[in-house]
Amino acid sequence: MADHASLTHRSPRSARFALALGLGLGLASCLVAPGSARAAATSAKPSKEALVTFAGFQAHADGSSQLWVEMTERRNVQVTQKGMSLVYLIEGAKIRIRNNENPLRAEYFSANVLSAKLDRTKQGVTFTVTLRTATETRFRIVDQATGTASLQVEVPPPLKPVPPSAG
Repeated sequence: MADHASLTHRSPRSARFALALGLGLGLASCLVAPGSARAAATSAKPSKEALVTFAGFQAHADGSSQLWVEMTERRNVQVTQKGMSLVYLIEGAKIRIRNNENPLRAEYFSANVLSAKLDRTKQGVTFTVTLRTATETRFRIVDQATGTASLQVEVPPPLKPVPPSAG
């Protein structure tokens, strides 16, 4: 039996993600501390329309978790903190499949993530991650061998174990 649980929103076009996730060629990373606003700009030069194809969540047995957003090409990402939420702006990206805008509800896991949601904005796509407790998170943008890219967010476990919400 696996020691983790995962949730994903997946479009039919993103079936290659499971293979592509393990084939990262390059990355940019950033540490986000509670109460800070950081921006990590990548050297993305848009050559075509960048689409966000899906978002996913994986909770690990130790309470840590990982979230990711799959994109058709690398884009600049800026992150800001608003209370207990981290907002990642994927500049110039678009969401074509409405189902990808449904929230990933993680409150039922003992992870430090309550939810994550993709939204359309004039500047691109936002990926809002709502945390259970304040913590430092890390994110990176990973280029895949297939020419796609993914935004990956690592969230450590809460300092005190928290039982999942009863649903």
